[in-house]
Amino acid sequence: MKKTIKKKQKQVSRKQLEAQKRQTDILLIAEKVFQESGFSATKAEEIARQANISVGTIYNTFGNKEKLYAKVLEKIGNELVDQVSSINRKYGPAKAFEKIIALRLSNYRRQGLFLMPFSMGYVNNDKLSSSNILEHPRDLYYKYIDLISKIIEKGINMGFFEPVNSLAAAIGFEGILNSFVNYWLAPDNPQQQEWNLNEIKKAVMEVLRLKRHDSFVDSQKSMHSILNREVFITKYDYLRLKELLDVAQMFNTGKHQSSLEHLTKALNEGKIVNSDEVPDDVITMNSKLQLTNMENGETNIIRLVFPSDITSSDDAVSILTPLGSVLLGQWKNSTVKVEEEGCIKKYNIEDILYQPESAGDFHL
Repeated sequence: MKKTIKKKQKQVSRKQLEAQKRQTDILLIAEKVFQESGFSATKAEEIARQANISVGTIYNTFGNKEKLYAKVLEKIGNELVDQVSSINRKYGPAKAFEKIIALRLSNYRRQGLFLMPFSMGYVNNDKLSSSNILEHPRDLYYKYIDLISKIIEKGINMGFFEPVNSLAAAIGFEGILNSFVNYWLAPDNPQQQEWNLNEIKKAVMEVLRLKRHDSFVDSQKSMHSILNREVFITKYDYLRLKELLDVAQMFNTGKHQSSLEHLTKALNEGKIVNSDEVPDDVITMNSKLQLTNMENGETNIIRLVFPSDITSSDDAVSILTPLGSVLLGQWKNSTVKVEEEGCIKKYNIEDILYQPESAGDFHL
């Protein structure tokens, strides 16, 4: 009797595994066909032909084409929500947006299949007449938007983003990003291969005014905003610089007094953040930047480094020099004043060409 029960259990288990595999195989083929033809033009017969099964198998497994479509969207939506949740756990808000934009650009066709019905209204509404067909995928879409909203809210609380309605900004972020994806990566767009992640990221953030750039106000207000931005310092830099300060002050002969005071002030008043949370347009240790002397217009490219990393063959500037000490934590497009050779000099930070944290080099 027990042998008979075990045999039946094995048979049931094998049938369940076969059914799961058949369902997975059909979903993979259906996703491909829906991407190529869209919901309306897709026929169950074509999915069956490509899956090498009968149409009856599709109906027996999923019920009808609408339910199969909903299952495809559900599968993609679950994966997208999981990926964005993982990004939110691993990264700070500024870096998280970069990762999400990169994710959307690299999976634009697949994720677009899931997002399109909710971003642009139901596809062929008369064919999807049942109000609950897309209920679960719709819930996943709301969950995705809510995750974006929470990232924005976190960024607002940390001072990275301007105070806005986080939910409205999340919906705007998705809509604008979707427009970029559709334009830049359209199959017939001659510029398809020319898109640049950083440029798209900056454009999306600028339009939503999530980053602390005042591009839409007059230059005087913009400069005031830039000059009053917080100084961001990574925890990793902070610990190393505190140690450097302790040593430098112990052996201080007065040579670096002004620099030590600037650096002490920055460390005491700066906003200390994790390496993956620092905005990518902030100067951190080992950053390479383009600097313009505002008196003579001369432009130089320099690196901000620790004294031990100074060499005669490069353009490194020590953190213990007057210029180096005031650059730490400053933003792109900001202006700094430095006392050099008995006079005050003004420099504009034109661009940050390399920042270790945004490049993923967290331990430089």
